[in-house]
Amino acid sequence: MAKKTKEKCPYCEKEFAQLNRHKCKKEPKDSDKDRETNVADEQFVFVGNRPLMNYVTAAMMALGNCGKCTVCARGRMISKAVDACEVLRNRFMTGVDYGDIRITTEELSSEGRKSNVSSMEIDLISG
Repeated sequence: MAKKTKEKCPYCEKEFAQLNRHKCKKEPKDSDKDRETNVADEQFVFVGNRPLMNYVTAAMMALGNCGKCTVCARGRMISKAVDACEVLRNRFMTGVDYGDIRITTEELSSEGRKSNVSSMEIDLISG
C-alpha cells in the first residue's frame, strides 16, 4: 500500500492527509490584504452610459473608503462626469474639493481610420 503524502494548508500551515476536508478559519499568511489596499488607495470611477446617480454613488463610496477618487470620462461623457462631480460636491458631500484636473486627447484607430477623442480625469479629495 502506498504511503499518502500530507498536504499543507496555505492559511494555517498545518499538515493534513486530506486537505479538502480541512475547514480553515484563518486568513491567508501572504499579503493578500496588502495588495487589496494598494489597489484601493486610488479609486477610479469610469463614466459611461448609465444614469448620473450611479456615478455619484460610486464616487461617494470611493471617497468614503480612501478619501480620494478619480472620475474619468471620454468624449461625450465628459459633461456627465463634470455633472456627477458637481452633484456630489453640492448636494451630498459638501467637504469635497477638486484636486488635479487632467484634459488629454487620445488617438484611437479602428478599421484603419484614426480619430482623436478627448478625455478628462477629475481628482476629488475629501477634506
